[in-house]
Amino acid sequence: VIEPKKSEYKWDLPTEYKNLKTGRKILAELIATKIAKLIEERKAVPGDFMILTRRRTELVTYLVKELKNRAISVSGPDKIKFSKNIIVKDLICLGNFLLLPEDDLNLAILLKSPIIGLNEEELLYLCHNRKNTIWNHIKLLANETSRYQIIKYFLEEILNKTDFYSPYKLFFYILEKLQIRKNFIARFGEEANEILDEFLRLINEYESNHIANLQEMLEWMAKSDLEVKKDPDNSKDKVK
Repeated sequence: VIEPKKSEYKWDLPTEYKNLKTGRKILAELIATKIAKLIEERKAVPGDFMILTRRRTELVTYLVKELKNRAISVSGPDKIKFSKNIIVKDLICLGNFLLLPEDDLNLAILLKSPIIGLNEEELLYLCHNRKNTIWNHIKLLANETSRYQIIKYFLEEILNKTDFYSPYKLFFYILEKLQIRKNFIARFGEEANEILDEFLRLINEYESNHIANLQEMLEWMAKSDLEVKKDPDNSKDKVK
């Protein structure tokens, strides 16, 4: 009897590259390539196309990504689940920091968002070998590095206004006065304006019917099932 040689590993090592693209991913690439070819041949413009799907699955996400990769203007889904939108999540994350600066996980997410804009290496440098919370470490590094001094001043400025501003006034100040709206537009494009405007509108509506409490407002926003329907007039020159 010849016994097979036993490996020191409990499973085979992944030594071969395999194409693991899903059918939806491949379909999105084919559609985007076809649209790009027609535009390149001057047979159509982005506004001539509307892509219909049976459901809002990840196919829609793939389509938007593939079209953007080909520098084709695209409006994205016609409806957006508000609480699931990355821009809304980033703003909720900022609100949670204002309530509890010592929450390291929440602050790490905030630092990588367009609000602050740290990259992976900067975040690793900040978190590695620290002996206290990330927030306290930022304040310590602010004495040595102008980059962290700017972050410290920015966050402290907002923290100092949290107890005196209503949620609407606070987020309006952040987005407009501190010009954080520009950060979101730079990362997500002009369509970020619709989400940000709706975010402010919903906060204003919430304050009309509830006590202006930041924690309760953030909890309501995170749990809401609201859907935002995009204005079709803003998508005339884009793939819909």
